[in-house]
Amino acid sequence: MPSLLAASLLTASLLLPWQGQWLCAAAVIIVLGVSHGALDVEIGRTLLRHRVGWAWFPLFAALISCS
Repeated sequence: MPSLLAASLLTASLLLPWQGQWLCAAAVIIVLGVSHGALDVEIGRTLLRHRVGWAWFPLFAALISCS
């Protein structure tokens, strides 16, 4: 049941600006928790996509594999 509620909230958050989406995601994470590293790709995309465009994932993957 909590997963269904979380999925519904996150789906509805797509109608909000990105700040609202992050707030909803943070609320779900605070309530349900998240496995270690599960959001690394989302954070990497947010930080890199506007700087390097389509190459954000290869750069992110290279940085992660080096650490």
